[in-house]
Amino acid sequence: MWTRLLDRLIPATLRDDVEAYHQGYLLVAACFLTGLFSAGYTLMGVYAGFWASVISQGLITVTFFALPPLFRYSGSVGLVAHLFLLAGTAAVVVATYFSGGLEVLPWLAVVPITGTLLAGRRAGWIWTAVALALTALFAVLYVSGYDFPMAMDPARRPHWAVSVFLGLPLIIVLIAQIFHAERERAFERLHARNEALAVALDDLEQAQVQLVQQEKLASLGQLTAGIAHEIKNPLNFVTNFAQLSGELIAELREEVAAGASREVLEAVLDDLQDNAAKIEQHGRRADAIVRQMMAHARREPGPRTYVDLNAFVEEHVTLAYHSQRAQHPGFEVDLERDYDPAVGAVPVVQGEMGRVLLNLLENAFYAVGEERARRNGPYRPAVRVATRRTAGGAQIRISDNGPGIAPAVRARLFEPFFTTKPTGEGTGLGLSLSYDVVQRAHGGTLTVESAEGEGATFVVTLPATLPA
Repeated sequence: MWTRLLDRLIPATLRDDVEAYHQGYLLVAACFLTGLFSAGYTLMGVYAGFWASVISQGLITVTFFALPPLFRYSGSVGLVAHLFLLAGTAAVVVATYFSGGLEVLPWLAVVPITGTLLAGRRAGWIWTAVALALTALFAVLYVSGYDFPMAMDPARRPHWAVSVFLGLPLIIVLIAQIFHAERERAFERLHARNEALAVALDDLEQAQVQLVQQEKLASLGQLTAGIAHEIKNPLNFVTNFAQLSGELIAELREEVAAGASREVLEAVLDDLQDNAAKIEQHGRRADAIVRQMMAHARREPGPRTYVDLNAFVEEHVTLAYHSQRAQHPGFEVDLERDYDPAVGAVPVVQGEMGRVLLNLLENAFYAVGEERARRNGPYRPAVRVATRRTAGGAQIRISDNGPGIAPAVRARLFEPFFTTKPTGEGTGLGLSLSYDVVQRAHGGTLTVESAEGEGATFVVTLPATLPA
């Protein structure tokens, strides 16, 4: 019941902040506890015939009980804490002055202690200074022989003094107990909140994995037309050479039936062998395209293997170009290749790096397409793909003559979900995933060079060897 009452007096704005709630709970508890003590001393004042204390303690008791509702509606811990300390200090000063002695003065020690616990270190120092100043003032008055009112029944003064000295440690112990109990509650709430945050973080990580996979599948869907176009060529070759082989076999049967010479038969067999080699070559090409498509959709990245970087880049340039042409039949671009023969083989996770290249190429095609639509005058879209051998590995540069990238956009380019494309045309995950793949899976770098109005160049740098 006590806890529910205190909970109701804490502003709703503080309930989501564990530390603020803890501080508010302590403030309300201290106000009620001190109000009860003050009410007790009001009754003690009646017993001792100490009417000055009865009036002052009665008013201060009302003040202590009025502070929690004030806190409920103001929401200010600092304001209510300082009002509480002011009321407590006033109670000690009045009781000390009208009791004609210094018995009550030690109670001033409670003020800076409570101020530190309720309102922080700064409040503790302020109220320490106030308590010391008041103590010094009363000490001077007492030493100088100042005539205090002595508004108390002398016969009952000892009872009053005993209650004062017993009450001081008692209230300090009770305040300490409240602080300790609330600290334990605060730790429990913090632990529960941390557990809830851990569950939320786990859910968020799962959602992120799903978003990444959805992005991969979405990009795979966009590439379907390009893959169909690309795989059609080797399949056409397989079909054509299979038909030619069938015709050669029929021809061979006729030559054998006619008793053809050895030389004629060997020429037909050589043609058959050549056709079989061509069928195998283009079958492997079709198989490679299918494997790339499967790697593109795979949830987990595969191992890094050495590939001929120039051939790997060219494969994805062709695939990206055909995909763009399939999606936008009127799309035209000058596609320039500049491959360094010295690049050689570089270790990559083929599916992951393939996605990076396709994303960068798609962005370049999108940029030049937008620039062509924007310009009224003559403009020829151009995309340049280059490879270079570097001291520590290899570099892939994909450049376009599009609108370029403003500095403010460039600073956020690799942030997840940041996109400059219209709604429905970009998720903002492509570049962030590409950045993560190059950095995390390959130990390389992905940077951009651009000036507004002068196109953009994305630079992928990869190490030449696998990590030891």
